[in-house]
Amino acid sequence: MRALRLLTRLLAAGASSASAPLPKPSPAFDQIRVLLGRWPAPRDPSPIRNFTARSYFRSAGYHRGYWGSGNDVLYGLLGANVAVFFLWRVDPYFMKRHFTCSLGALEAGRLHTFVTSCFSHIELGHLAANMLGLYFFGRNVAAYFGPRQLLNLYMAGGVLSMMADVGLQAYNNRGMAELIYHTA
Repeated sequence: MRALRLLTRLLAAGASSASAPLPKPSPAFDQIRVLLGRWPAPRDPSPIRNFTARSYFRSAGYHRGYWGSGNDVLYGLLGANVAVFFLWRVDPYFMKRHFTCSLGALEAGRLHTFVTSCFSHIELGHLAANMLGLYFFGRNVAAYFGPRQLLNLYMAGGVLSMMADVGLQAYNNRGMAELIYHTA
């Protein structure tokens, strides 16, 4: 606000005050210039006191932030799906209990299946089609909205689709129970 008043005063004065010396900028002005990157930041004499993980990663060349780049999240999702696909070949009993979402799994208290089933693909064709779609769609989502939104969209879509599937299972089971009751 103070800088805006100073700028208005200088513009209102016009060319008549061009020879007048400008006032010395305040320390807040220097801080703004440092934040905008137009002024080198003063070096701190004790770097140990200001050490953070972020400063370490920035000094090592990781400037992408906490979520990494969009490709990091995209390839992480692709890798997780492929890894879960291969786990189906190792222990199908465990995978069926913990990586498929059903009404029975929820009645047994396995709520984590809402999330784990988002990564579960049993057949190779299913995996290939979904990963192809994720790759081409995910690149655009990550480029336009960022890696965090890509992960949020993937997880929200998976969890909401599993909720709809379980709701449909419950509806169909209720319909079957009524059908059996009325015919008996």
